[in-house]
Amino acid sequence: MKRLRIRTVVGSIFIVCGVFWLIMFPKTSDVLRPDFVISAALGIGLIVTGVLFLLFKKSKMLVGTVFIFLLWSVLLNVCLLATIRHTLEFIKETTQTACQVQTESPTP
Repeated sequence: MKRLRIRTVVGSIFIVCGVFWLIMFPKTSDVLRPDFVISAALGIGLIVTGVLFLLFKKSKMLVGTVFIFLLWSVLLNVCLLATIRHTLEFIKETTQTACQVQTESPTP
């Protein structure tokens, strides 16, 4: 009975923190920017972790733990892909600007 209360309290805390994070963290207008993706992934991860704490029984806690690790791994991979995409766009813009400056400069 005591474990059920502890699991309920921990699960509820995770859900409340996730909802609070999703509502209060400032978002940008561009959905694919890394800061937005990281913020949304953190909020979703907290909410889903809290729901899993509430749903899984003691006998299935190993499966729940593996599922939580898998969830956070997927969310971290999404954040990594968003960061890589943003970095590649920055490198592309920088090289285009460098090429334009090089072609516009007078030759000696």
